[in-house]
Amino acid sequence: MLADKDSLSHWGESIFFLFRDLVGELNELSSIAKTINFDTVKGALQYASEEGNRAKTPKHDKATKSGSVTPVEKGGGFSPMPVKDVMAAYGQLMQVVESRIQRGSLSSIDLGIMPGQPPSAIALIQISEGRDQVFLPRLGARGLLNQQLSYMMIDQLKRIGGSVEMGARGHKQSWNTSKLNGEYDIVFKYFIKDPKLDAARSSVAASFGDLMSKRTKMRDVIRYEDPEGEEDELRIEEAELLFPVIKQTRVIKVLAESEDDDHVFEAELAAVSMGVSLERMMAGELPELPPERGKPAQPLQLGLGGSTSAQRASDLQRTPVSEEGGE
Repeated sequence: MLADKDSLSHWGESIFFLFRDLVGELNELSSIAKTINFDTVKGALQYASEEGNRAKTPKHDKATKSGSVTPVEKGGGFSPMPVKDVMAAYGQLMQVVESRIQRGSLSSIDLGIMPGQPPSAIALIQISEGRDQVFLPRLGARGLLNQQLSYMMIDQLKRIGGSVEMGARGHKQSWNTSKLNGEYDIVFKYFIKDPKLDAARSSVAASFGDLMSKRTKMRDVIRYEDPEGEEDELRIEEAELLFPVIKQTRVIKVLAESEDDDHVFEAELAAVSMGVSLERMMAGELPELPPERGKPAQPLQLGLGGSTSAQRASDLQRTPVSEEGGE
């Protein structure tokens, strides 16, 4: 394709790079399809007669007119000209062109058109991998372009020096160019978000069970944009389950930041129930814990026990005997 006529006019093209020449073929096939449809309604006919080619053929419009009755010879009559080979060749060629265009662009599944029964998780992943082979290199090239543009802008800002205003209109902020000094890297990463594909990858990740760590599943199977950040979010949510006071504090802060006065009042009540004022909680101060109460002294056990108790019992039994002996 790059050696075709006027190839330089499309140099560096990305979107139509893989199927530009097929668009003309598709238009030609569409024209052939219209011709076949027209011939189906008003196509060529052949007339069988004993006179052969010397027979006087009826007019086409009169013979094909709706509701018309045309007498014919026994064993003769009208029949369409054979075009089955043309229709079969058209169908095969159209299928080839459409499949090639989908391989070089977005398929019907990428556009949300499911052919019949929805595909399985493995099938969706295979389709996405084929699509990524086409689009990810383009996104990678775009990332490299933005990277070089960023380096160029940084060099220009360093030469200007001082402070510059950056940001959207109405939201500009002043920045000191000295913050741009130092060694650092700029990387642009692009991800294709597809809920169907995320669900398919999640199903595959769940099938591994305990044979794979959560971090590996999020990084290599589900392919989150920020697996470390996602893992931190899971830990933050898990903290609410392990420590109910954390969940209570977060709910109170959400109520306090609401514009509804009733919600703010509810936040104050909830904070008081936790032993701290709302102002101190919003400032990040912890409530003072009550002093630990001393443990009560161990009470003496009632009853007899041990060697002393046994000795006293023997003394109680001996006393009456000694008194009787004295008498």
